[in-house]
Amino acid sequence: FMYIGDVSEYKTPYEAITKLTNPEYVNFEVDTYWLSECGKDAKKLLETLGGRVKLIHICDRGIRATKKTGSIKKSSCTELGTGNIDIEGILDVAEKIGVEYAVLEQTSDFIDKDNMKSVKISAEYLKKYFAKH
Repeated sequence: FMYIGDVSEYKTPYEAITKLTNPEYVNFEVDTYWLSECGKDAKKLLETLGGRVKLIHICDRGIRATKKTGSIKKSSCTELGTGNIDIEGILDVAEKIGVEYAVLEQTSDFIDKDNMKSVKISAEYLKKYFAKH
């Protein structure tokens, strides 16, 4: 999504890829966490790409408190429903456009340093989401 407008007729590599490829042959796997991290609206991008999106990665984005005084923590992957990404809205759009698979991503910063605890919390979020739909 970095601006390259000065060296191309397209403003970003994303724009070039989407405009220069045939939707019949080229589809997308979208990582919604990184879209959020770079300031993009995942729901809007998914709606724009529509049926070209076959798979999404979902992970929430937040900051886990530390016990160190004065430490600064960067944003990172958190359990679904605990961060600032509209996971429910993303899943709603994904269903609407026919995304085939959603991959739960929990890559670091596990709650209580326990990766299975983090996955369990995210799985519970997904169970509640799908129970409503």
